[in-house]
Amino acid sequence: MSDVKPRYRAICGVLALFIGICLYASVALKPPAAKYCQTGTSYDFFGADCWRVAQNIGNSDSISHYRDRVHPLFSLIAVSSVTLFERLLGCSECSSRIYQLLFGASGLFFFALVLHELNPRPIAVVFPTLLLLCSSASWTVWTRLPETFLFSFFSISLALFLFLRVKGESALIGSGISSFAGTITNGLLGVLLQVFRRGDGASVGATADRKKTVARDVLLTIGAVALLALLQRTIYPSSTLFFDIFGMREESEYVNKDLSQIPWRTLDFFVSPFVLAWPSSPARDFSSLSMLHDLAVNFPQQSRRFIGAAIAMVALVGGPVLYCAVRAIRQRQRDVRLDIGRHGAAIRAIVLFVVFEFVLHQFYGDMPFLYSMQYMPLVLILWMHAVSRRFPRAYPLLTGLLVVLVQEINAPVYAFFAQT
Repeated sequence: MSDVKPRYRAICGVLALFIGICLYASVALKPPAAKYCQTGTSYDFFGADCWRVAQNIGNSDSISHYRDRVHPLFSLIAVSSVTLFERLLGCSECSSRIYQLLFGASGLFFFALVLHELNPRPIAVVFPTLLLLCSSASWTVWTRLPETFLFSFFSISLALFLFLRVKGESALIGSGISSFAGTITNGLLGVLLQVFRRGDGASVGATADRKKTVARDVLLTIGAVALLALLQRTIYPSSTLFFDIFGMREESEYVNKDLSQIPWRTLDFFVSPFVLAWPSSPARDFSSLSMLHDLAVNFPQQSRRFIGAAIAMVALVGGPVLYCAVRAIRQRQRDVRLDIGRHGAAIRAIVLFVVFEFVLHQFYGDMPFLYSMQYMPLVLILWMHAVSRRFPRAYPLLTGLLVVLVQEINAPVYAFFAQT
C-alpha cells in the first residue's frame, strides 16, 4: 500500500501535465494561413515545401506521398492519425490544425517527460521547456507552418522516452521504430540507443553475444519499419519506400558544395533555432543559405554586435554539449569517476547523434534551421544535463544569460518590425 499513493500521484501528475500541454497547444499554436494549403500554389520557407506537406496531411489526391522515402512512416502515422481525428471530430478542413495540436502537444509532452527522466528536479524540466517555447524560432516557425519536422520532433521524443522509461526488448525495438518514423537520418538515434543499450555494465564490444544481440535488434527494427512501409504503400499507393536506393538520387540536389558557407552554417547550427529570420529570408531566392549572414548584410552597422553575441551563444550552448561529448568518449561504464549520469547510455547516444547532425548539415540541405526541430531539443537536453549537474547553482543564471544573448541577436529585427 505504501507504493500506491506515490504511483497514484505520479499518474495524476503526468495526466495533469498532458492536459496542461494540450490546453497550451490549443491556445498558443496558430493554424497556418489558408494560402499555404491551396492546391496549385507554392510557398517555400527556408527550403521547406509547405504546400506539399499541407496537401499530404489533408490526404489530398492532388499530390503524391513521394517524400515518404526520406520520412519512412509519415503517411502511415501522421496522415492516418489526422484523417482519423478529422472523421471523429466531423471537421473536413481542419487537417493542418489537428496535425499541429496532435504532434505539437504530444511531442512537447514526451520532451518534458524525457527531461524528467534525466533529472527529476523541477528546475531541470521547466527551464529547457521554456527555452524551447519562449526563445525558440524553431518552435515558432515549425509549429505554425505545415511541415514534417513537427512529427520528427514527436517521434524522437517518444523514442527517447521509451528507451529511458520502459523496460524490455520490445520497448527497445519500439524506440528504434519511432526514431526511424520521422526521417531516415533520425533512425541513427534509434540504432545508437540499441548499441549503447541501458548502460548495463559492459561495452558493446565486450562479448560476441552482445554484438549478436545488438545486430539482431537493429535488423528487427529495420525489418519492422520495412514491413510498416509496405503496409503504408497499400494504404497510400503513391507512397515511396525508404529502401528504394535508386529513388535516393534526388537527394544529391540538396548537397551544399559551397565550402565558404561552412563557417556560417557552424554558427547557424546553434544560433538559428533561437533567432528570428530577416523578413526576406523565407523566400527560396534569399541571398545566402545562412540566417546570420542575411542579418549581417541587412544590418551592417550592428553586425559586429550580434555576431559577437552569436559567438558567445555558441560558446554557452556548445560548451556544455562539447563537455558531454568528451565525457561520453572517455567514459568507461565500470569507472564511476567518469559517470555522466544514471542515464549515461541515452546521453552518449544523443551526443553522437547531435555530432552527426552537425556534420551532416554542413553539407546537406538549404540551411541548418530547416532541420532544427530534429536536433535543437536534443541540444537543450544535453545543455540541461551538463549545466544542471556540473554547475547546479549557476544553472538559473546561465539560463538567463542564454535568454539575454538570444534577445541581443534578435534586437535588430525587433527594431525593424517596430518601424514598419
